[in-house]
Amino acid sequence: MEELKIAVGGIPVSLYSIPQKPEGKKPLGIFFLHGRTWTSDSTIKRWYDYLTSVLEAFPEKVYLIAFDQRNHGERMVNEIHNKGKDENPNHALDMFAIQYGTAKDVSYLIDCLPLFVDIQRWWVFGFSLGGHATLLSLVVEDRLELGISIVGCGDYATLMKMRDLPVSPALERLLNERDPINNIGKLKGRNLLCLNGGADDLVQAAANNEFAKHLQSGSFRYVVDPDAKHELSELMKTLIKDYFQSHYQ
Repeated sequence: MEELKIAVGGIPVSLYSIPQKPEGKKPLGIFFLHGRTWTSDSTIKRWYDYLTSVLEAFPEKVYLIAFDQRNHGERMVNEIHNKGKDENPNHALDMFAIQYGTAKDVSYLIDCLPLFVDIQRWWVFGFSLGGHATLLSLVVEDRLELGISIVGCGDYATLMKMRDLPVSPALERLLNERDPINNIGKLKGRNLLCLNGGADDLVQAAANNEFAKHLQSGSFRYVVDPDAKHELSELMKTLIKDYFQSHYQ
């Protein structure tokens, strides 16, 4: 993959592509959102071969767009805010604030990234924290044509309940307005693939039961890999590539 680094309004962004691919008439950009405590660079390095194969499968040049989520990597303010519940008493608040901020960043970059690179269509996928942010991005941004959530959750209150964490009144009000499960109308009919691991003890598949039940129609797909933990499993890798290729025009 070839990397192009751009600073967009103070947000460092990396765009990856296969240089020998021909340019498309309506170039596609795919946001790739990393997990908690990771960075965009570390995730690209960890999954480099797989992500390269994803881009190589497209007949035309497609841009993979990566940036650090808030309070991660080059945007780090205080590492404690990324810690789990045992080390961070504000875990429930911090995690939602970060992933919701990322959804806002995606929308902002859809506005401003075309000032620097010709991109006219937009997809998004992400892992763990990035999977949560993917679902929020689809709620926030109508211009996203497709999303894939990998071991993410569309029902934050239920996930926090499974972690034995209270939801404060202020967080509850925000979730009532913004959480994907409370915005089903904005997701119905969208191209959305949700992937969870049946053996995941961090983001349990059961936390998505009600969310998935409300979306069981149209182009929505929900797959639980029964043996997968909190990981990008081989089955998930295949499903992601197949879903991308089946929706590319």
